[in-house]
Amino acid sequence: MKKHSIFLKIILGFIVINIVLVLAVSLISYQIIKNHYLDTLRDYLFDTGNILLINIKPLLLEQRYADLDIYIKELGSKSEFRITVITSEGLVVADSERDISEMDDHSGRPEIITALQGTTGESIRFSSSIQTDMLYVSLPIIERDEVIGVVRVSLFLDKIDILISSLRNEIFLIALIVFIIAFFGLYLFSLRLTKPIKELSKAANKISAGNFDVSVYPRANDDIGYLCRSFNFMVTKIQELITDITQNKDALDTIINTMQEGLLVLNENGKIELTNKSFDLIAESDDLISKYYFEGIRKPELSEFIREMFESQENYYKEIVIDDDYFISNGLSLPNKKDKLVLLFNITDLRKLEKVKKDMIANVSHELRSPLTAIKGFAETLEDEVTPEGKEFLEIIERNINRLINIVNDLLTLSQLEQRDIVELKPIAINDIVNHIAHIYRQKIEKKNMKLQLELANNLPSIKGDEFRIEQLLVNLLENSLQHTEEGFIIIRTYKDDRFIVLEIDDTGVGIPAEHRDRIFERFYVVDKSRSKKYGGTGLGLAIVKHIALLHNGSVALKQKDSKGSCFVVKLPIR
Repeated sequence: MKKHSIFLKIILGFIVINIVLVLAVSLISYQIIKNHYLDTLRDYLFDTGNILLINIKPLLLEQRYADLDIYIKELGSKSEFRITVITSEGLVVADSERDISEMDDHSGRPEIITALQGTTGESIRFSSSIQTDMLYVSLPIIERDEVIGVVRVSLFLDKIDILISSLRNEIFLIALIVFIIAFFGLYLFSLRLTKPIKELSKAANKISAGNFDVSVYPRANDDIGYLCRSFNFMVTKIQELITDITQNKDALDTIINTMQEGLLVLNENGKIELTNKSFDLIAESDDLISKYYFEGIRKPELSEFIREMFESQENYYKEIVIDDDYFISNGLSLPNKKDKLVLLFNITDLRKLEKVKKDMIANVSHELRSPLTAIKGFAETLEDEVTPEGKEFLEIIERNINRLINIVNDLLTLSQLEQRDIVELKPIAINDIVNHIAHIYRQKIEKKNMKLQLELANNLPSIKGDEFRIEQLLVNLLENSLQHTEEGFIIIRTYKDDRFIVLEIDDTGVGIPAEHRDRIFERFYVVDKSRSKKYGGTGLGLAIVKHIALLHNGSVALKQKDSKGSCFVVKLPIR
């Protein structure tokens, strides 16, 4: 696009405006002067007519038309006017220019019509008798309140036109001179006005090119000078801001590139905008910027995670394995709600440590099972041989041996669950499992003078899972309720909630204090240790419940109750 300078715009605008003003002023001045000149001539003709009336009226009354015509022609030869005398009937009886015998009836002339009505008439029109434009002024000749004739004084307008044309040319010449003087004045003013603006424009162009070592010197203490000073102040501030931003960016780049976690930023279309060195090492590529993630990232697990993150339309969390390394992958929406941030935390060492711990627990549990079984067998053998005083100690040994065996068995169960050791996946009807376990536990519950209630929804869809593990989950929850409930009832509910089958175990027991609720699913965490020892609890039952639920992609939680007791809620997905 062609660039026009402000100087040229000012000059062109001035030329257009002044041409319009000069033409308007010239035309208006011309018209005003012309009208004024014509008004002056009318007054002059009117005064002349009044003077002529003194001599014309007696001759007209005496009907001395020949003497009147001679008199009028003598006056006309001595002046530049044309004088005409007309009777009340419109008959021309005297004229200074023509023979009255050749002149027609004048009663139809507009200025004559007005004069015959008793007032002064005037008109500018073309004269057919002498073939030229004329200015006419007609005065009535009145005798005894009766119009007896008209004296008309007229003037040739060709002379007036010459004068007016000369006047118009002079007006135009004066306007042209004024225009030229104003143009040169504006030219000098525009140069002085636009020079600092051009300097500002050049300085701005240098700044846009990255050169901040510029300044503009104000030449006057006016608005332009204030603008120049403001510009210099702005340049200084921008330079300071850019310096700060550059330093912050360098620091941020250093932090990002020294992070052990992999970092990836994508726009809303999935195009990669930023990575750090750790991510490049994970993705085994160092040329990812401006590529779509499915083009640049060759790790299927990572690409799949990013795809799922975009589909979720919210913050997304998942553990993935890339080349035998374990990563916690976090997908976050940036504040603009469009760009996405992916963080990869390498937890390989943690997983290896967990595996070592799990293997150790499993191995220790296996190793402990045999000696514990042997000790229990020998203790049972000694029951018939010890004295009555020794039986009390033998019972303590057997009780603790049984508790240790239960702990070992639960640890082995947890180890299997953590290794996702599901024996068989098949469709399961949750109500059938509840009825089966309820049949087993009903007598045991009723012995404590409690009631077992079933509130099972009809026509529940089946879930896909391990029937033995689901039974184990329900048994552990029922055992937990039995241990902590002395009276009242235990309710087992089932119902469908969206994509889940919900299993609730509700009791009227002692409940769980608020400060313990966040930790009840931890291993070996016991709310009431004395009660746990009394009933032989291992502190692993709820941890097993949690792992079984997670094994089926479900969840378990403690529901808030208004009344006493506890209510555990298990959600298992319908598949």
